[in-house]
Amino acid sequence: PETAAGRARFSFPLKPAVLLVVMVLTVPVLLAIIEINYRSTDRVVRDHATALVERFRQGTMEDIVSEFESLTGQIATAAELGHQAPGFFEDDRALGYLFRVLQHSRTVLNVYVGLKDGSFRQARRIGDPTQPILGTVPPPQARYAYRLVMPDADGAMVDRYIFLSEDQAVLGEVSEASHYDPRQRAWHRQAVAAGQTMMTDPELFWALGLVGFSVAAPFGPDDAVSGVVAVDVTLDRFSNYLADHPLSANSVSYLLDDSGNVLAASDGAAVYGSANETVELRHVTDVG
Repeated sequence: PETAAGRARFSFPLKPAVLLVVMVLTVPVLLAIIEINYRSTDRVVRDHATALVERFRQGTMEDIVSEFESLTGQIATAAELGHQAPGFFEDDRALGYLFRVLQHSRTVLNVYVGLKDGSFRQARRIGDPTQPILGTVPPPQARYAYRLVMPDADGAMVDRYIFLSEDQAVLGEVSEASHYDPRQRAWHRQAVAAGQTMMTDPELFWALGLVGFSVAAPFGPDDAVSGVVAVDVTLDRFSNYLADHPLSANSVSYLLDDSGNVLAASDGAAVYGSANETVELRHVTDVG
């Protein structure tokens, strides 16, 4: 007969057994749920981040393309003005017009016109007020300047700067003999060759020590060229734009050309190597 001792020896506690079964059945399910939640959350985060980056990219590109279209439109309008009123850019009344074009965009550094006789008129920003111009430091309040390269009474070319305050008050001027000939500059030669509004490749603006490009258009009656009107845009201004419009606090943004070369960077990493007027852009894989 079965004894109490035998029953005690072969009995199995019910509660621990049930708990063990429950754990065996539920733990894998819980782990699977955790893994699914993790993967789902990770996917949602990645999708959100991707969408955010794409919106930022699209918004930035739309702003930059809009800026280019605005510049191109303004230069085309200026060229049409030169075509319809041939003498307009041949005297100083053009300076006020050039200044208004300059004020319209914060990315524009200079607006100017070079005529077939070699004369040159420009409205420009004073980027670094401590940088001497023709050997003279601009007045402290100078924000803009008119530059005129014109022949004097004896026919010798003179380079003249008129310094202006924020409200265009004249603060002073400086001048010296000049050998500058706008007809020999890339923007002038390429615009005349193109016969229409065009954009130069990045180049070194030797007078400023800055890298940028020009948007230029020829003008004149019929097929003759009386001159070329143009604007300069420096690439560092696009770096400033990217820095002022970050994707996030610790993000770095790059503006690239079709070959993946860095035109501008929000962290200032767009360093250009140059020899004379030739500019070498760094590829994005070489940055960072």
